[in-house]
Amino acid sequence: MGATKACNPFSSVNFASKKHDLGFSLMNQLPVAEKRFPKSEHDIAADYFALRKNHTGTKWVFSEGRNTSNSASHCDIAWASALATCAHNERRCTVGACVVYEDGSFSSIDDPNNDSLSPEAHLLWSYDPRIWRRL
Repeated sequence: MGATKACNPFSSVNFASKKHDLGFSLMNQLPVAEKRFPKSEHDIAADYFALRKNHTGTKWVFSEGRNTSNSASHCDIAWASALATCAHNERRCTVGACVVYEDGSFSSIDDPNNDSLSPEAHLLWSYDPRIWRRL
């Protein structure tokens, strides 16, 4: 039986060091419609469009402009969306399953040696880009 590993459902993100990557990821998703928001929710759209990108001579710096639909906003909705993408890309949004038998042995969906799944189930639970694509 394998050693148990503590599972923390929350992961920290150093926003100061990751803000550049998060901002560019978000900016790249908008023109190809990987991030969509309802037209009726003007404050959400305004949050995205309030993000500012400035070049300082050595690097790009992201900052928050004024959200005309929500004066209390500091682009929190847009940054939350960028963090959600980061979590998704790091596959922190998955769940796993494991069966522990009376003899102490176990099998898991994540176990590459698990042959108990049908070929269809392997496809269903996989991350194969030939089958699944991001919206």
